[in-house]
Amino acid sequence: GGSAGGAGGGKERPPADAAAKAAAKAKKDADKEKKAAKKAAAPAPAGGGDEARAVDVSWLDMRVGHITAAEAHPESDKLYIETIDLGEP
Repeated sequence: GGSAGGAGGGKERPPADAAAKAAAKAKKDADKEKKAAKKAAAPAPAGGGDEARAVDVSWLDMRVGHITAAEAHPESDKLYIETIDLGEP
């Protein structure tokens, strides 16, 4: 007779390709980390220009308001006409 289920007193070995799979996975993970580091180290400039520019928000005029009315736009299914109270006289 033969042994069933590994209960024959023989040594159990992992599959020969288990080490190869582990090495391939480690290499793949290292490649991903290299790509992520490269992407973070050299961000693409905004607007596709050759040089990165500092962002100037001094022209920005942001306000907070309360939407008092919202109606469907008569010529569009995706737009609304809104009335917004900015709290100004």
